[in-house]
Amino acid sequence: MPKEPNDPMFIYADNLVKDGNWVSPTVTIEKVIPENTIRAANKRLVEKPTMKFKESDKMLVLNTTNESLLRLQFGSSDYTKWVGKKVTIEPRRIAEAFGETDVPVIRVALPEDIPVPFRLRRHMGKKLSGAVTQ
Repeated sequence: MPKEPNDPMFIYADNLVKDGNWVSPTVTIEKVIPENTIRAANKRLVEKPTMKFKESDKMLVLNTTNESLLRLQFGSSDYTKWVGKKVTIEPRRIAEAFGETDVPVIRVALPEDIPVPFRLRRHMGKKLSGAVTQ
């Protein structure tokens, strides 16, 4: 089965490349859209919360790992309390995702003073930095 192309509405790890290097931008949360509220390009409802940033017209679908990291960072599961807050998103490579292996993904970067909980460490993957390589 051929891989479905990236939906232009959403941010993917590939979008975190500037001048041939991986970047980890800090962005401002403009709003969090609840699950089952918006439709992707394929007309399916997005079954996870989605974040919109002031600095981009693309949105980030919140997988379970990133949602847990944001709850930890902001001390709340109330999405409305996240609006206006800054968050750094970074490219990482994980062993398996989307039926593929060695996959670049986006993770929320916790501030240095907040340790990644043990239960999430295996989902964090290896940070990608420097030049993009295949």
